[in-house]
Amino acid sequence: SLAGIQTGDTLAALDAAAKEPAWQRAFASAGNRVTIAGKGNTGWIALFAAALDDRIHAVSAEESLLSYMDIVRSPRHYYTTDLILPG
Repeated sequence: SLAGIQTGDTLAALDAAAKEPAWQRAFASAGNRVTIAGKGNTGWIALFAAALDDRIHAVSAEESLLSYMDIVRSPRHYYTTDLILPG
């Protein structure tokens, strides 16, 4: 799914940053824990990434849906098909 691909990309970016010397110092000073932020639908991607990676200890999701129930209860919804996960 698109959400799976985007979550994988987010985790790959975190892995790549963790290998860079400058970022290694920043990660070490933060106890190897980071905060990520997402706006709109990327707020959900940030939450998915945090659920899969223990290095992410906080997420900021701005202008994002609160739950899948928001989609179900809305008479109209836009740009939510990329948030659907199988099962």
